[in-house]
Amino acid sequence: MLLAQLNDWSSSIGRSFIYILVLVGIMILAYYVTRVLGTKVRGFSGGNLKIIEGVAVGQGSSVFLLKAGKKFILVGVTKDRVTYLTEMDGDDIDIKETPGQGRFDMYLNNFLKGKKNER
Repeated sequence: MLLAQLNDWSSSIGRSFIYILVLVGIMILAYYVTRVLGTKVRGFSGGNLKIIEGVAVGQGSSVFLLKAGKKFILVGVTKDRVTYLTEMDGDDIDIKETPGQGRFDMYLNNFLKGKKNER
């Protein structure tokens, strides 16, 4: 009886270990996928066209500030259309260069550093 209980206990530890490995694998995969997609979406730069900033203003609608050449253009984006809102003067825009803003890898690294500091 004791041997059967010990066997069940060790198999549950083995399953838990496998679940933890799968979770870590998913987190690593999410890190790399976010890194690849983040550079394609947030840091999109096609030479003369760049997304400077975007803000969600409602469910399924956002406002984006684009830099096209030397012009700054504000557009509204919904799931059905993109609407030109206005052109802005570059002097009115405060561009802060913060690499990795809003990226999953930045949050994960900060979380892991916080855990290391607690030890």
